[in-house]
Amino acid sequence: MKKEIHESFKELKESAVKYGFQIYGNADGQGNRFETIYMPDQKYRFGLAYYFHGIDSQVLQVKNTFKIIIGFEETIMALDYDVGTELFHKETISPFYELLETKYCIIAVFELDIYVFDLALNQKWSSGFRDIIINHQILGDEEILIECANGDRSIISLMHGPK
Repeated sequence: MKKEIHESFKELKESAVKYGFQIYGNADGQGNRFETIYMPDQKYRFGLAYYFHGIDSQVLQVKNTFKIIIGFEETIMALDYDVGTELFHKETISPFYELLETKYCIIAVFELDIYVFDLALNQKWSSGFRDIIINHQILGDEEILIECANGDRSIISLMHGPK
């Protein structure tokens, strides 16, 4: 996957018209980051318009599928680029941090929450935290360690979620 940064929403819209792709995020032009993300071998493109707060958007392709999961701003979404459909779109209240992948699942880490999806991109569970997540680490493909700014520390099963 490749990413092209545009100087303005106008430039992103011109690219969307030229290549015939959809823009996600702040499609009204609000924001300060405008990107085209594309896969040259698949000829699939889409645009993102969002407020950049120091964390880049991230796209992860699910192995052996035409599905991708995207995290940016306060958003997590998934697309099937074979048929060009949106699989889901979730808005959160906290900024996106990172996408992680294990043998069994995909984890979306946000400032105050984590979302866990199976490899078919069905949400398995989610959990919110009392304070900002300052550290996260996958433990052996089956658990995740979450440490928060207030000192809370949790080890959570990726298969079953918090107890």
